[in-house]
Amino acid sequence: MTRLRWLWKRITTSYRYRGIRFTILWCVMYAIGQAHTKRFILYRAQHFDRRYGLNTAEIIYPSALDIAAPDAAQCIEYEPCIPEVLADALSNLSIPMEEYVFVDLGSGKGVGLLSASLFPFKRMVGIEWSKRVATIARENLLKFTHPRQACRNIAVLDGDATAYELPHEPLVIFLFNPFKEPLVRRFVENLGRSLEQCPRHVVIVYYNPMCREVLEEARFLREIEIAGNNGPIIMYESTVAAPERSAAVDTAGIESLQEASVG
Repeated sequence: MTRLRWLWKRITTSYRYRGIRFTILWCVMYAIGQAHTKRFILYRAQHFDRRYGLNTAEIIYPSALDIAAPDAAQCIEYEPCIPEVLADALSNLSIPMEEYVFVDLGSGKGVGLLSASLFPFKRMVGIEWSKRVATIARENLLKFTHPRQACRNIAVLDGDATAYELPHEPLVIFLFNPFKEPLVRRFVENLGRSLEQCPRHVVIVYYNPMCREVLEEARFLREIEIAGNNGPIIMYESTVAAPERSAAVDTAGIESLQEASVG
């Protein structure tokens, strides 16, 4: 039943973002065990671009990101996240999203922002080190239209995401494996200082968590998605404020994140 629940949720999410034809194709590819292949993942990204008239699908390596900073080598190549995976994770959050600011650190060409814009966040901010990529993200935001888009107050800023002065409001912070360990540590230190200045509830949605041990070492964070340890997304929340929100994830949807790694 858990697997069927996850499958139905993924089908409905795919329909919301991509329509019926692609969703049927995904079901077929999933049934024959091909939905997770590199070839189909590339096709899925290209389909997203064609459907909405965007430019998100290509992979850009750090040497081509035009980042004029000594830490450029600590960045990970740009590639788009899968909108449905992020949407499934956000749908498990039992928080009043209209009170939260969504912050995408290392926002790339804006796929995470576009995916999350179907949720009613107070506002959304993306921080991108590469001016070239940030410009493309802003163009994508202007082009994207969706009848269910719930948040249109979205900005993409140029700058160092690890040093960004985080808004003093409840936050959902999204990371799609944007940095190597030294920069992840810098982000965590920056977050710690921000929470000392302004204690508040913060949720971190870490997609492809290659440096998860850095967040687990932080005493002001706790993991809230234990069942997804082997999945593509792990969630954390701040421990310095809002203890009433300690169950920020809907436990009925926990196992769906673990299953999402196959799709």
